[in-house]
Amino acid sequence: MWDYVIAGISVYTIWNYVWIFSFFGWVWECLYVSIKNKRLVNRGFVTGPVCTIYGVGAVSVFLLLQPFKGNNIAVFFGGVIVATILEYVTAFVMENIFHAKWWDYSCQRWNYKGRICLTSSIAWGFLSVLLYEVLEPFAAFIQSLYSVDIGKLLMIVCTAVYSIDFTCSVIAAYGLKNKLEHMEEIFDEIYEYLKTTKLYETAGEIRSKVDELRKEYSYMYFHDARNKRSLSEDWRELNEKMAEISKKIAAVNKKKNFHHNRYISAYPHLKAMSQKIKKGG
Repeated sequence: MWDYVIAGISVYTIWNYVWIFSFFGWVWECLYVSIKNKRLVNRGFVTGPVCTIYGVGAVSVFLLLQPFKGNNIAVFFGGVIVATILEYVTAFVMENIFHAKWWDYSCQRWNYKGRICLTSSIAWGFLSVLLYEVLEPFAAFIQSLYSVDIGKLLMIVCTAVYSIDFTCSVIAAYGLKNKLEHMEEIFDEIYEYLKTTKLYETAGEIRSKVDELRKEYSYMYFHDARNKRSLSEDWRELNEKMAEISKKIAAVNKKKNFHHNRYISAYPHLKAMSQKIKKGG
């Protein structure tokens, strides 16, 4: 099995690259998001230090674009196509399995259903060129640091540990789905209530205000006590209603869960797919 060749690359090397690039991807994601949010963030679906979408994506690009190796223009556009398709399919599958949106490019120009966007696709193109010029040679260097026997053992251990981590993460994600749906029902209630107050003239203004509330207060009980605030502090004119909403949020998030905490922290745009607000009221 290890010696079987795909596009001129052995399965052994491919499997090594998957885990090496998954780790590189995790490092990049954590650094980028941590710097952007000014706090440490463990990015990725599983708890361990890997983002497999990067590993699978990098290996897919590397294998599929082998005929264009040395032609950076072809590699760039090929990378844009392959990586964008992979990102879209991954988002589609995760949304349909967990009924939750894990990332959202809706605020970006030239996006499609919030799953992919032009900026991200262009970035994948440049990363594809970097993959051939720098990352793959570096991954090959890392692979050369240990023997084939040790490498095979490492691949088996990594796969086994990842499988356990992935199973636990799937179970946790299903549990989080239910919480997210309850939370979105609460924000739908806020939306319906604000429509009756006549404080805002258009449905768009109401959705904007509810989105602001979601960003600041959504899932606030997942975080430390020092971050908790009553909804009524900033919405004094809606004091009674907001106090009621605050109690509902507290009830939904009464039970703490390590995986749920990490998901909400790592994916601030994470939300259930079934809510009235998303559909435009």
